[in-house]
Amino acid sequence: MTIEFVLSSAEDGTPLDWTEPGEPLTFLHGTGRVLPGFERALYGCEPGQLLEIEVPPEEAYGFHDPALIESVPRAQFGPGGPPDVGEHFEAQAGGRIRFAQVVGYEGDEVQLDLNHPLAGATLRIQAKVLHVRVATPAELASGKPIAGLAGNPGP
Repeated sequence: MTIEFVLSSAEDGTPLDWTEPGEPLTFLHGTGRVLPGFERALYGCEPGQLLEIEVPPEEAYGFHDPALIESVPRAQFGPGGPPDVGEHFEAQAGGRIRFAQVVGYEGDEVQLDLNHPLAGATLRIQAKVLHVRVATPAELASGKPIAGLAGNPGP
């Protein structure tokens, strides 16, 4: 499936993510590449179809989880030290890359919030479906669309 979209805050309409003109998103529907609530809304869509939906937190980035606030030694940040309070960065946690925000310091410990920055947010998505086709066996095996096939941008 190939789409163009704008994702914004349902609260105030602030754009948060979008496809650039001429650079649509191509993905295999059903592989979890897009937010669950968005993927569900795209089911059965046809080329040219326009959507405008609201996605609640439980179908987007979930709710803010206090268990995802962790303390790590300041020394883990190396000679430059940790970012300032309020700054976001990517961190490796539990064997995967996660968003992190410094929320405070206690002595030699840095408090990190590992919740996604949009946890707890209701999102609005406007989208246009550009192309729909059945995935090939190779795409199903890899979980990714193959560039250059009909509807997929080339390399």
